[in-house]
Amino acid sequence: MNKTVVSPFAIIWFCDATNVSHILPDYSNEVQMGLYIHGNEIYNDLGEATVTCGYSGPDSKTTVPLSAFTDAGLMQGSTVAKTPTDDVVLGWARELLGMPPKDGA
Repeated sequence: MNKTVVSPFAIIWFCDATNVSHILPDYSNEVQMGLYIHGNEIYNDLGEATVTCGYSGPDSKTTVPLSAFTDAGLMQGSTVAKTPTDDVVLGWARELLGMPPKDGA
């Protein structure tokens, strides 16, 4: 069986792939969303994330790794990791809900 793996990404239309800290000129605001989008924990099977900038164009010109944003001081505190096991996720849920650990300790 063939398996297709697609790199996960987030589309952020207002960024410029050659300078991620630059807002595209047709947005008449001074808000830099990269300053407001931060502290995210991104999980997927590949343990990587890319961002598509701009309105159109080939992936080679519009897609940049999340690290381009963090290296520019944007999206601070955001991390990318491989999908945790079910037991880890259930442990997070139990902790969030104030439930004792599964082993009863």
